[in-house]
This record gives sequence, structure tokens and C-alpha cells, in this order.
Amino acid sequence: MEQANHLAAAAAFGFGYAQLHKHMSAATAVMLGAIYGASLYVTNIAGIAPLIRLTSGERNTSTPVRVERLGLHVLYGVVTAIVTDQLARRRERNTVLGSWSEV
Repeated sequence: MEQANHLAAAAAFGFGYAQLHKHMSAATAVMLGAIYGASLYVTNIAGIAPLIRLTSGERNTSTPVRVERLGLHVLYGVVTAIVTDQLARRRERNTVLGSWSEV
């Protein structure tokens, strides 16, 4: 159940990242990723999972472990945002090059 929750959350947050990017397009990938990763942690690990009783939540977890988990989620978000940004740039570049080669 916990893994199913993680997969469902990942799909929902994938959509959420697209919306975040759309509304904060001037922000850097690192900034967007940090917000995204922190949101993942706060919403799912500290919020939804304990609410639906998949985990006991963070209330019984030490502060160093909470900080580590938050940090890992922020790192995940930053890497996700940078890769997404690079893939989008590559697609735009290939689209422009493709349209020129057709002329």
C-alpha cells in the first residue's frame, strides 16, 4: 500500500510540477525543484500518508531524520526540475532545427 501511495502521489505531483512551472515560469529550475521537493515531503510524507494510516507520520521521528527526509525530497525535486528543463530545451531546439531543415 505504501508503494502504491508513492506511485499515486508521484503521478499527482508530476501534474503539480507542470502547474508550478506554468505559474512560476520566471523561476529557476533549482528554485522550482526545491519548492516541488519540499511540497512532496510536506504533503505526502507528513500529511497524506499518516492521514490514510499508511505510516505513523513524522511525529515519532527525530528531528535529524526529518531534516534528512526533507533534504532528500528537495534534492529529488531539484534533480527532477533540472532534467525536465534540459529535456524541454532539447525538444525546443530540435523542433526549431527540424523546422529549418524542412525549408
